[in-house]
Amino acid sequence: MTTYFAFRLRDRLQQDIDTLLANLDTRVSAPQHEAHTRISVELVDEILRNTVEELISRFQSGTEGQGVLATLLSLLKGTSHVLVRQLLGKSGNEDVARMAQYLRSRRINAGGQVLFGFAVEPGQVPAIQDVLAAVGRGEGEARKAELLRLLLSLSDQALVHFFDDFTAPMQLGFIKRKAADLGRATIGKGVHAAMNRLVPGLNQAELKVLADFLGSLLVTA
Repeated sequence: MTTYFAFRLRDRLQQDIDTLLANLDTRVSAPQHEAHTRISVELVDEILRNTVEELISRFQSGTEGQGVLATLLSLLKGTSHVLVRQLLGKSGNEDVARMAQYLRSRRINAGGQVLFGFAVEPGQVPAIQDVLAAVGRGEGEARKAELLRLLLSLSDQALVHFFDDFTAPMQLGFIKRKAADLGRATIGKGVHAAMNRLVPGLNQAELKVLADFLGSLLVTA
């Protein structure tokens, strides 16, 4: 059994991904680059909806946690949208097919559902489960440092699988590669800064909200 960090995409987006991949598999003659770019932008929004916006909605309105996450969300959306449109141009179907391997690699079949995500590093799974269980028992204040370390590690893994794996198949020139590197650094620093500010300021009730949310994104299949 493998533990994944994963979530379900909106039905329409999943259908669009399936259609794009089917078109590429059957080598349709119609250009697919516009569909690929649109899907990529919408996929950014879906990743952020499931990993940041949903957590924002679980915190009490007006709390510091909401504010920290809202600032992070604005940074991630702005940086990612601009970057995706910069990197993806008018590519031929052969290039699109190569880049679309990212969509295949993030597809997970679990319990009859199609999810989007990545496998968590196996060695970390017991530690994550232990911390989440401890927070659920009311021991969140004593386990903050450990929870923070695990969140930062998961964030780094997400950056690899949601960013690096997305850009790896692209044949980027010097300028676009520099833009990708800058975007990655901005996102990574922003996430770390937000987590380092968020977790220490949470009380037990809020830590449980965070732990329950994180637990909902961990799927074993």
